[in-house]
Amino acid sequence: MPQANRVDWVDYAKGFCIVMVVMMHSTLGVEQAAGREGWMHAAVAFARPFRMPDFFLISGLFLARVIDRDWRDYLDKKVVHFVYFYVLWVTI
Repeated sequence: MPQANRVDWVDYAKGFCIVMVVMMHSTLGVEQAAGREGWMHAAVAFARPFRMPDFFLISGLFLARVIDRDWRDYLDKKVVHFVYFYVLWVTI
């Protein structure tokens, strides 16, 4: 069940940006291994100027909502959560 305070188009736009980044990495990797450019090279080149700036712009739309939280809640949800997984994967 989706959270009531989420905006659907923001999630879709961020997902689209993530798909463009994955498409870029996979396309460029295959092209390098094959030694030639494929048909997706044009799509990757088209998306290059805006895929990451759009992602961060869209992610920052709700920054005010996050900054107004209690600092302990912010540390728990944003810092400790990711440090835990970072340490876990570095250890593995």
